[in-house]
Amino acid sequence: MAWSSDAWLYVIADLPLGLPTPPIDNDEVLLGSQGKLAQAVAVLDPDMIITGDDALTGFSEIKPLLSSLYRAVDHEQWTMVGSATTIS
Repeated sequence: MAWSSDAWLYVIADLPLGLPTPPIDNDEVLLGSQGKLAQAVAVLDPDMIITGDDALTGFSEIKPLLSSLYRAVDHEQWTMVGSATTIS
């Protein structure tokens, strides 16, 4: 999934849309903030979360989830700990 305000990531990477809309800022309006959006992501249990500094700054509620269940693969990409997903 993409933790981003950019909807184009879903098109380019052919990502399935688990949240109501691609841009995370719209999902925050629809699902709520203060942890509710991050909880929705946790329930989806994605193998990979693509994000960037701007999204982590603007929508920081995902940081505890990233720190607890994911590991950094690149400065702006995270994968599920123990996941068989290969990122190249």
